[in-house]
Amino acid sequence: MKRIQLSKHIVKLEYNFGLKISVWIVKLRGGVVLVDTGIGMMKRSIMKQIGKEGALQRIVLTHGHPDHIGALDAILKEKPVPVSLHESEIPYVLGEKPYPGRKKPQKPSGSGHLEAFHDRFTEDTGLTIHQTPGHSPGHTAFYHVEDDVFIAGDAFMSKKGTLTKPMAAFTANMDEAVRSGREALENVNPTIVSICHGKDVHF
Repeated sequence: MKRIQLSKHIVKLEYNFGLKISVWIVKLRGGVVLVDTGIGMMKRSIMKQIGKEGALQRIVLTHGHPDHIGALDAILKEKPVPVSLHESEIPYVLGEKPYPGRKKPQKPSGSGHLEAFHDRFTEDTGLTIHQTPGHSPGHTAFYHVEDDVFIAGDAFMSKKGTLTKPMAAFTANMDEAVRSGREALENVNPTIVSICHGKDVHF
């Protein structure tokens, strides 16, 4: 695991399993927020790092694909905190229906803890919400205004310091993903775009 201090309030934990998988710890005045949970085997080191940064207040999900919620239930067993995500992602995370293009629902996760984004979300987390559907129906990116960092999840990949399209094999609607990602970036014009599966892009 590689710990990357992205900015004053944001730490990226990057794991390399052949494919890079990352999560983010966002520091608050009274603790921390975890953005995404990676896969199951990441749980122990994620919790170790959180223990060094502050008390876990909330988990925030960019979306519900298995490589983003794989450690969710194990973390919740240890720290039963609220889990915030876009309302359209909830049925997929709960295993009630399959993601577009998939034949079967996923294993249910987060039961009893999931909640759609609410009016106090930004006040509670320091993050603004930016809907970036396409990779998944409710994919959401987050912008930390003070640090000028855009946590993009799977809205983008990167190559040679340039943002590229998300992974085609796991993207439900590429045209929508490209359009929504571009619009979100234009709205915030960040200094750093941090992605799950690759190298961050600095502007």
